[in-house]
Amino acid sequence: MKNSLSSIAILLSSFLLGCGERSKSPAAAITNYTYTNKLEKYHLFDPACQSHSRFTELGRFSIYQWNDYFVAKTYGDFKGFTSSTRLSSQNISNIIHSESGKYDVEGNYYIGSGALGLPLKICNTAADLGQKSIETVALATAYAVEKSHAFYSATTHLKLDPIVLNILPTYHIIDGTNARYFANNASFSPLFKELTMYPQSQRAAAAGEVAMWEMPMVGAHEFGHYVFSQHFPSAYSKRKNYRTTFWQEPKARTGGYANIMNKSLVGNRVVNNELIIDALSEGFADLYGFYTQNEKARGLAGSRCFHRTRSVKSSTFYNGDLKTLDSRTLNLFLSNNIASLKVEHCADPDYQEIHSIGAIIAYGVNELWSQTTSSAHEKAKLLVQWLDKLEEEFSSFQNNPPRIFFNVVVDLAIKLVRVGSFSDNQCSVIKEVFPDFNNENSYCLI
Repeated sequence: MKNSLSSIAILLSSFLLGCGERSKSPAAAITNYTYTNKLEKYHLFDPACQSHSRFTELGRFSIYQWNDYFVAKTYGDFKGFTSSTRLSSQNISNIIHSESGKYDVEGNYYIGSGALGLPLKICNTAADLGQKSIETVALATAYAVEKSHAFYSATTHLKLDPIVLNILPTYHIIDGTNARYFANNASFSPLFKELTMYPQSQRAAAAGEVAMWEMPMVGAHEFGHYVFSQHFPSAYSKRKNYRTTFWQEPKARTGGYANIMNKSLVGNRVVNNELIIDALSEGFADLYGFYTQNEKARGLAGSRCFHRTRSVKSSTFYNGDLKTLDSRTLNLFLSNNIASLKVEHCADPDYQEIHSIGAIIAYGVNELWSQTTSSAHEKAKLLVQWLDKLEEEFSSFQNNPPRIFFNVVVDLAIKLVRVGSFSDNQCSVIKEVFPDFNNENSYCLI
């Protein structure tokens, strides 16, 4: 298990990153490995279309979305999308799929088929391409990105470059003679401006887990990481590598979260300001995805691993823990020692993991800002202002110790909505979610 976690740690720092380049050489053919998981089967609705450059202007297509407790068929308007040599729009430069490429891990480097992805094309204008088609997966992902981009354009002035969508790539993680497919996740690479939707495992599908692309919040969340990287570039400028961001921590999720994970490792972990930035990025992306989607599309209720835990509106995690950055939570997150934590369900919090800390940040910031405005657009503007303020002042606090650095990051979010003294309702949120920060900064009387 320890070697497996080490491989995942390497994955996080080198997947699509390396030294700024992807591997251009395929790894040796994968043979004699025992795979610990299998992938759900998805197919091309129109394979013949992929071999020629017929021009097609898209219109209205069916997609499938999770709307609290069930997946519903709905329709998306794809005007502005064209397909000839590739499927693209003004905001998406290319959509690739990688079902034919299969590469593995060589030494310490993670080699994926996305480097050689094939442009996806759509020739058939039938409104329904089927729930299990690669084209439908691509359209569902593209729809979430387009809505997020339109929302962004309505709330800020910065123009974003178009991104690439990588749909259902087949990646392998090798551990000795064992192997598993990388599945049940989504990611965004700031370096390559690429959003990836990974396949679903058969185990996850059998357990009733929702496919990532069928939850609009997931694509919108990953787009939020793009916004984060563009408004807060200093967060990455001094890093050796850009970090690919994931919807959920890959270490225990790659094969479908069907087993109880007991985190009982001993040893040390690296706690620095980059870790805090990563948690901030997750909280920001949860908020941004939440604000860009309507009430139904942002819903996570009933989703096996995200119900309550990743819901911006929920005050508790799945296991009933309050979302609060109190002394215990902060001490765990900022500890250089790996804690012994029992995580009995995929939605249970791990307070040494950035998505759990990000979920607390997202809940607290939204609750605080909601005392000032109920408008998603206004709160999204505050989000961008928060990043712009961090970027503006970064040089003045970037070298602070992690605990002080964290205090500055949260302090800037809290002060964005202070007009004179904080109201009683604002103080209630601050003392509930950010009690230690309140003690340090004296926002409200204790």
